Amino acid sequence: MKIRNFIITLISLFCFIGIGLSLSRQQSQRADQVLNNNGLSSPYYVYNSKKHQSIKSFIKYLNKNWSGERLQVHFRSKYNSDQILIWANYNLKSQPMANSNSRYFNKSDFQGTIPFAVISAETKENLFTMQNNRYLSENNHYFSVIGQLKKNTESPYRQTAYYLTTGEKQTTGKAALNNFYIVIDGLPKNDKQKVAHYLRASTRTVNYAGKYNKRHGISPTKKFVFTCFCIIVGLINSGIWATIVISPVSKFKIKSQILTKLFTNSFVRFFLVNTILFLGTGLILPLFNFYSDISQLFVLLGFLWLMENFTFIIVLLLSRRRRIEA
Repeated sequence: MKIRNFIITLISLFCFIGIGLSLSRQQSQRADQVLNNNGLSSPYYVYNSKKHQSIKSFIKYLNKNWSGERLQVHFRSKYNSDQILIWANYNLKSQPMANSNSRYFNKSDFQGTIPFAVISAETKENLFTMQNNRYLSENNHYFSVIGQLKKNTESPYRQTAYYLTTGEKQTTGKAALNNFYIVIDGLPKNDKQKVAHYLRASTRTVNYAGKYNKRHGISPTKKFVFTCFCIIVGLINSGIWATIVISPVSKFKIKSQILTKLFTNSFVRFFLVNTILFLGTGLILPLFNFYSDISQLFVLLGFLWLMENFTFIIVLLLSRRRRIEA
């Protein structure tokens, strides 16, 4: 009996661990995609605007209509393939930097009046050093270089590209939109055409994740199927747990009658064991695996925990009814 209970508990534990590892794999691969795509998630939208309007006016438009969204915009110059202006309304995820003294852009860099620069691994032109600080020269303007990216052959941008902040208060915000290809990440899908109409622009959707997955042989479907398999096995295991006779705990010396009744109750014992497995998995897995959003881990584990409890109760009630009828 003890061996059977141990095996059933172990299967439940493996189901929790399985869906946790599957989520970790999915999030780590997605994080790699974002890093290799210069911080852009997937899909994103590319606009070719014909509007003779300044970048700062467009940023005001975005702030007015989508202040609640996490937007990141890359303005890729049509005439200088190395120049990319960046604006975002949140702190961007750090990119792989060449050294410990480098950093990537944050939200305050776009809100201030002084533009900053981040260069790629092979950016060499228009760079100079003064008083141990590096600067980038561009159209008689000088930008302080705050970071240098590691070489990344996966990046869709050139390894000589350089990135400048832009914003409503910055000199780079005075440039005209029609001189750039506008890449917007984080825009709701239903609003894609609304922005295209405002910009008087043609638009296309880029699914970088699909290309990345194909190039690296990654199958999101396999992870989804494996997660579903773990959930199904967990539910079946809970049903089996409800139908077997579990050794009573009353043989252990529990003086309190209330505790004795609680611990000899089938559902209470199942609930306690299942909760320990749920919390233990949720707390231990992040210590050894990558999670970009731990809340998703607890949501997924919590869903399995809830469904297992529900399955156990249903099967237990049906089993008892059959015994009474028999």
